[in-house]
Amino acid sequence: MKKIFLILFFAALLDLSHGQINNLTFQFNNILFSDLVDTLEKKIPVKIFYAEEWVDSLFLNINARNSSLDDILSKSLKKEGISFILADSDKVILSKGYSIKTNFGKEYLDHLKTNYRVTDTSGYARPTLREEESEVSAEFRLHRIGKPSAGRSGEIANLSGVVTNMADGLPVPGAVIYVGMLKAGVVTNEAGYYSLSLPAGKYQIEYRMIGMRQTNRNIVIYSDGILDVEMKESTSTLDEIIISADRENIVKNVTTGIERINVKMLRQIPMGLGEADVMKSSLLLPGVQTVGEASGGYNVRGGSADQNLVLLNNAPIINSSHFFGFFSAFNSDLISDVTLYKSGIPSKYGGRISSVMDITPAEGNDEKVKVSGGISPITGRLLIDGPLKNEKASFIIGTRTTYSDWLLGMLHDNRLKQSTAGFYDLQGLITASINERNSVSVSGYLSNDKFDYYRESAFEYGNLAATVKWKHNFNKHLTAQYYAILSEYDYRLDSRSDSVKFNTLSYKLNQKILRADFNITPAGKHKTEFGAEAIFYSLHPGTRRPIGEYSEVIPGIIEKERAVEPSLYFSDEIEINRSLLVSGGIRGTLFTSFGPKSEFRYFEDLPLREEYIRDTITYGRGKIVKSYPGLELRLSSRLIISPGLSFKIGAQRVYQYIHMISNTTSISPTDVWKLSDRYIEPQRGDQVSAGFYGNFRRKAIETSAEVYYKRLSHILDYKGGALLLMNDHLETDIIEGNGKAYGVELMVKKQTGALTGLVSYTYSRVLLKVDGMFDEEKVNDGRYFPASYDKPHDFKIVANTRLSRRFNFTSNFVYNTGRPITFPVAFYQFNNSYNVFYSNRNGYRIPDYMRLDFSATLNGNLKARKLNHSSLTLTVYNVLGRKNPYSIFFTNEDGEVKGYQLTIFGQPVFMLTYNFRLFGNATGDF
Repeated sequence: MKKIFLILFFAALLDLSHGQINNLTFQFNNILFSDLVDTLEKKIPVKIFYAEEWVDSLFLNINARNSSLDDILSKSLKKEGISFILADSDKVILSKGYSIKTNFGKEYLDHLKTNYRVTDTSGYARPTLREEESEVSAEFRLHRIGKPSAGRSGEIANLSGVVTNMADGLPVPGAVIYVGMLKAGVVTNEAGYYSLSLPAGKYQIEYRMIGMRQTNRNIVIYSDGILDVEMKESTSTLDEIIISADRENIVKNVTTGIERINVKMLRQIPMGLGEADVMKSSLLLPGVQTVGEASGGYNVRGGSADQNLVLLNNAPIINSSHFFGFFSAFNSDLISDVTLYKSGIPSKYGGRISSVMDITPAEGNDEKVKVSGGISPITGRLLIDGPLKNEKASFIIGTRTTYSDWLLGMLHDNRLKQSTAGFYDLQGLITASINERNSVSVSGYLSNDKFDYYRESAFEYGNLAATVKWKHNFNKHLTAQYYAILSEYDYRLDSRSDSVKFNTLSYKLNQKILRADFNITPAGKHKTEFGAEAIFYSLHPGTRRPIGEYSEVIPGIIEKERAVEPSLYFSDEIEINRSLLVSGGIRGTLFTSFGPKSEFRYFEDLPLREEYIRDTITYGRGKIVKSYPGLELRLSSRLIISPGLSFKIGAQRVYQYIHMISNTTSISPTDVWKLSDRYIEPQRGDQVSAGFYGNFRRKAIETSAEVYYKRLSHILDYKGGALLLMNDHLETDIIEGNGKAYGVELMVKKQTGALTGLVSYTYSRVLLKVDGMFDEEKVNDGRYFPASYDKPHDFKIVANTRLSRRFNFTSNFVYNTGRPITFPVAFYQFNNSYNVFYSNRNGYRIPDYMRLDFSATLNGNLKARKLNHSSLTLTVYNVLGRKNPYSIFFTNEDGEVKGYQLTIFGQPVFMLTYNFRLFGNATGDF
């Protein structure tokens, strides 16, 4: 108790005849509000409800004589911007930030006295109250669900509905619906939908979501019915969490190795060129790394960059970076949710053996048109969203581009000064509700990158993706989602350094996908998912054509590849008891390549070389060339040790039928993708993982410790001097190997308060072994060697400080071990010439990497009703100016081999970005 001074006496005469507490006499000088409440609740029959953050520093002076509690609170709290209502005769509910105008006491008592038979809310709709009143009224109203005549006490009824954001009407995925009386709950899906089975009776239901104010509903449920709920963003927790998994789920869910990126908060993370970046932000998670700064792709738990599946609204995106890896391919303004599966990949996903990143696009709001965007010295972005006809449909569309040629003009290299580089992307989504059971959506994505070096060489690459989705609710237990998906990636290389060698090379990978997902939520202890998918691959490995009349380049076309990958999957999550939860899944695939196709045959007992080709087999259109059946397994279990601590264990087997053929350490625009065939078998990944997960201090502190072990089979490597482009016998330059990866990931995350963030440490190893039948098919004499992305130690800190409601400061620190590299270690003379002798594969390492970044965001004034809501963000990347090595390369100078270190950002990079958000009404007028 922190009372400053208590004077005189406390005397109370109670008069409860009209729901008031009257004739109160007391005097307090400079008393802390919480102490006042403690005193009142001990002396008179009253209970006062409030949020501690409203009154944690509120001191009052009160001098009352024969006054009512209503009068005392009105005089004391009005000037503090706090309002209240008297509920029944012994409850006081305080509110700050909006005025409570509803006559709660009478309304509540009327509801209690209402005859159940006259109320039927099976078709419940939200009350049409003003925004500032609707939340309070809904909080304390008694909601009757179902038909009283249809249910009996104790019978099971189904409560379902949609949770939406009050600010924009968009669904809230991942919200927790919890019934404390039953100690049971569910989580909303990506559409904000939930379904909960309850025995008929009275309950208080809690609706929770990170970054949003918790809201409760008092219900009486008789039979099946609907209750839609709106949630309000919490200003007290905004900008607190940088990267997080669902706070409620980390202990209770059954999956290991799952991370959820909070898209709102990633905008605060400092990035190199000032853009919020989904892909770069994922690198701050434990177990996720990259081979170096400004690199395309990422590595997860010992997997190569091509072993990660990136899905945008279920459409695969092959190249997920812009501008040589400096930018992500995705505009964060158009993303609502990002989930990364490092292990425990759900059985509905397949096709990659390392990870799945599932990106859910944002939907347009159905209330008013909004325009937002941002501008920096390098990039600009613009977004428009709003309602369509009758507010049953909405749209959102956004674009982003760069105007960075002026940066090249500032370089010392004259050739780079005359070069050009840039990118753009365009993304949109239209959603429409047809009726209560059906909704449809159409999304599209288009990106393009160009680079022209001094008119000598140029390349251009782009992604195209489109998804049509139909969601259908068969009944309260069974829902289905149907997809038709198109994904395409292509690039073109132009060479114009020599007129007789002018040529252009083009490449294209096309995927057409049909998919159906079904979800069963019965009243029992099962949660079942099943479905089917078919992927049709069409791959154009390369077409080369001459340019100009003087070119002597011979035209060439590498034969097209075609394949189909049908899949069926089934998974079931079973609650054995309140502590033990088990999940199992199975996914069956039958990858099949088919003609027209020509296939080389080689002499047996000899290595695969062009000179050892003995025959060519030709397959007609539709004829099966090669089939690979695959049976993928998923198994995981969770045991709750205490309310805030659980232990999980999981295992999985996954296959990958498409391979990236590249001899670079990171994804580049000119990489070749290859389908499995007779000589290139599918990659396989087997992983087991286990860990402890805990929430402490009322879930403000989240911790996890996880270990994993992974076996990799049929991993691709390359012979020395391999030719990857325009090679019609690529199998002669490829060798296969195996690998193993293991590690431990530790993380502590603080989720509430003025200072939030995370600290993580990862120790991991990934070792490869290439030990073929012939000497030319061996690497390092067939012994294990570290992969080029093996970085054992990885330490990360992310800290976010909310200095005020308008000013936010964020910093992150990254340290990791340098990646492996092969060095020249000696010279030798052979046949009158000097040669270089190299170390074992990846026998050395480049220096360790360390970087510190800062970011500060200043928001405009906090007036809710204004045209433009703006903010200004200053980012300082690599504050210490450390010259972190990207790679080490060697040159022959006057007969000597000299090594040089390449650095991407060798000094601090400053970037200032202006962000804006304009609001209009439902008709589009501003």
